Amino acid sequence: MSSSGFLAGGRLQDSLPRYQYTALQHPDSVRVLVLEPAMTRLLQLRASIIQYRPEDEIGKVDGQRYIAVSYTWGKPEASRRLTCATRSGDCSLEISPVVEGLLHHFRDSYRPTYLWLDAICLNQEDEAEKNQQIPRMGEIYQLASAVQIWLGEQDEDGHSGGFTVLRRFAALQKPPKLSEQDINHLKRLLQNAWFYRRWILQEAVLAQRAVFHHGHHTLELSMFLKGWQCVGEQADQLGSKLIYGPNTLLNLIKDGTEDDTLLDMLWRLDGSDCFDPRDRFAALYGFLPAEKQIALDYHTIAWKDLYRRVAEHFLRKNDPISLTIMSHLIHFGSLAENTGDPTVPSWVPDWRQHRSQDLPSRCVNVIWVSKESQPPVVISN
Repeated sequence: MSSSGFLAGGRLQDSLPRYQYTALQHPDSVRVLVLEPAMTRLLQLRASIIQYRPEDEIGKVDGQRYIAVSYTWGKPEASRRLTCATRSGDCSLEISPVVEGLLHHFRDSYRPTYLWLDAICLNQEDEAEKNQQIPRMGEIYQLASAVQIWLGEQDEDGHSGGFTVLRRFAALQKPPKLSEQDINHLKRLLQNAWFYRRWILQEAVLAQRAVFHHGHHTLELSMFLKGWQCVGEQADQLGSKLIYGPNTLLNLIKDGTEDDTLLDMLWRLDGSDCFDPRDRFAALYGFLPAEKQIALDYHTIAWKDLYRRVAEHFLRKNDPISLTIMSHLIHFGSLAENTGDPTVPSWVPDWRQHRSQDLPSRCVNVIWVSKESQPPVVISN
């Protein structure tokens, strides 16, 4: 056992004080994890946390900027601990096994590694800070020197086969027919939970450079998308659920989002998921300029009230976009009806859902009222 009280696996012998976050010094500040180097994975993880502003230079000695990590949280269990050096001495920070694994993987042997990952660089217990930082997530990933996409530790059903298929297709002018083995490799790759997260869309698309990692196997996102584009219509053999993620990434990069409103993004990206219902909006803000964003108020407003606020925002506009809410209500369903909550107005769409391609059996009629009065009354027949 080390003097800090940690076993080699990172489990805590409760001898270190808990790490205490300090408030961010400026509105545009972010935290960056400085991971100390180690020659072997057997050595415990040690780090410090610094604050960084976009105009600052970090890692001046070796000239590197921070790297952002895109990953899925998995089970939210903080059963591991990270030793954090502070001015008052070593402290312990609770982390999950997923975070512990990726930190071991990205730790350099010889020099500090500067990382941004939400589980550590956001104070998850400070709702006011999350309210300020979460809308900036797109900017944080965009300013990183690279985005490392962590698909997990290598296992028996590894993704290297899928990487190989896409790399091969990207290199050929006339792609061959997918073999049964190719299909199986791609299925194993695309079953990874990362491809279903809404947050990953801005994390990957806005990156200056992004690289997939599964264990020690890697593939550039640009190569992944080139190979996927070459697979083309053959991808339909994998099933609509599996091809949603890569198709969405490819379309976002090809088509862009410059002219999209929040409603457009909610419609286009309905098939991606997130745990917190409020994140259905927040995970899209990296694609939207500030003037198209609606205040989230993570620390003061319940998620149902936020959905009502978004619906009200667009319904009060005297232009065609207000009528788009009606289309959303039809295809996403009514939040009041889906939750059975009588306090929710009937005209609020349930954006937690994947939109239906079919019209519901009941028709929705709208009685329009003026901009200064209450939102429209929606009557279901």
